[in-house]
Amino acid sequence: MGNDRRTFIKQAAGIAAASYVGFDLATTAYASSLSTAADGTADTLTGWYGRPMRWAQLAFVEDDPGNYDLSFWMEYFRRIHADAACLSAGGVVAFYPTEIQFHYRSRWLGTTDAFGDVVAGCRKLGMNVLVRTDSHACHQDAHDAHPDWIAVDAQGNQRRHPSDPDYWLTCALGPYNFEFMTSVHQEIMRKYKPDGIFTNRWSGSGMCYCEHCQKNFLAFSGLDLPRTNRASSQSELRLNVDRLQILK
Repeated sequence: MGNDRRTFIKQAAGIAAASYVGFDLATTAYASSLSTAADGTADTLTGWYGRPMRWAQLAFVEDDPGNYDLSFWMEYFRRIHADAACLSAGGVVAFYPTEIQFHYRSRWLGTTDAFGDVVAGCRKLGMNVLVRTDSHACHQDAHDAHPDWIAVDAQGNQRRHPSDPDYWLTCALGPYNFEFMTSVHQEIMRKYKPDGIFTNRWSGSGMCYCEHCQKNFLAFSGLDLPRTNRASSQSELRLNVDRLQILK
């Protein structure tokens, strides 16, 4: 009876968490979140992530779909006894047939599903799958349709990617991360039901002065977003924020 109670509490907590982040509960699987004990029963006290594991990561670049050897990687995972893998799925580049506008598909993807094929192969090996997404940059079409998604420097200039000028850096605290990437994650969860999501560079690319950052900072502090990193200015800002909180 005690085990049944713990199972109910854990699954209820999982459903509440999934509701909070906006996952589609009707299609989200929970079975994979439970590890298996030595006697073959579900271990309700620790999830799959609580046991010793050997991890692998397969990070695609855009021209990998159609050019990588799936059987090689599955055999490699089998030989090294990998328990789980972190696999590239989407964000800057989608490696599956996404249906979300401005979610840029790899030009080499065609009608294939590179990410889905690797997920299926890992599942056959009994592996857990962690999705890797990247939210720090976007392409020109997203920039043109949503210029407010782009990170802005202290001089008011939108920021291009430092290593690839075809990309634009995105603001970590605006609609790109909170709305667009949330829809990407929800789509991936519905389609593939992975065990978790890892988002690369989710915290952005340094200080941003876009309209959302300025508005949010003003609403929080009553002050303009500082344009300098000088210690004296930052100290004055912290003092003013503290005073504002006291007055509230």
